[in-house]
Amino acid sequence: MGGFMNEGYSGAYSIELRARNPIVVDATGLEAALTARLGKVRPTGDPEKGGFRLYFLEDYPVQFNEGSIPAQLALFAPGPRPPQDQQPPSIEQALQQSWSFPEARQVFGECRHSLLLANVMSSPLPHDIRRRIIANGLLALLESAAVDLIEWSPTQQMLAPAEVRRRYAAPEELANPVYGFLNVRFFRIDNDMVMDTLGLTALGLTDLQIHYRQMEPDPVAQFLYNLGAYVFEKGDVIEDGHTVEGPGGRWSCRRDVSLLEPQREVLDIDPGPPFAAGDRAS
Repeated sequence: MGGFMNEGYSGAYSIELRARNPIVVDATGLEAALTARLGKVRPTGDPEKGGFRLYFLEDYPVQFNEGSIPAQLALFAPGPRPPQDQQPPSIEQALQQSWSFPEARQVFGECRHSLLLANVMSSPLPHDIRRRIIANGLLALLESAAVDLIEWSPTQQMLAPAEVRRRYAAPEELANPVYGFLNVRFFRIDNDMVMDTLGLTALGLTDLQIHYRQMEPDPVAQFLYNLGAYVFEKGDVIEDGHTVEGPGGRWSCRRDVSLLEPQREVLDIDPGPPFAAGDRAS
């Protein structure tokens, strides 16, 4: 990537769980659920003292220069949150881009308690292994604590806990590389539209972007979801000059800097005339 810093990368992949009432975790139940889903687990820390706990996943060794250590899931209460009317811009963007949870804004405003789940010390692992750890860790936590909203920060979206549990109850959905781990965002800029993915860069891949006009958003969004799933499955195999099958024909690709925050390298997709916008418009 030529030294370009990808701000969307998540070395410590974190998901925040929010609730109207204080969050009480069944520690014994969580350890059992993690063991059932991820193998041998070694917890450290006392959740009753300081609220921080690490779960070492002994069946997922991670090789660093200094040696091998187990991948880890961290569970802790974040620091004080700003008042609802002083939330950072990323929260408002997430509320606007949470397509599958239309009640997110109302529920978020009612939640005063939160708990953070983070996958740490795992960056060298392949992205599919990290997804397995994160998805199963999240599901185990949802089975062990009552929460009302999931703030999936790396993909800038809010999800309903009941829907996550319902979807992840099916093994094929639990292995789904898209659900939760990929969000397709939509923005209007003057008379043009920009759609991009958020979530691929977070796991070390390359997000997608298309700057266009005169096309309905739904087919473009579905195209980006499908192409994002392909990148999750095959890896970063699409390079400059490659073409992909878009809704209106073969579209060309190039590596570029994202138009939208977080600033990161993206695979910019050119739909060609008359649909291309920005510096690709003819």
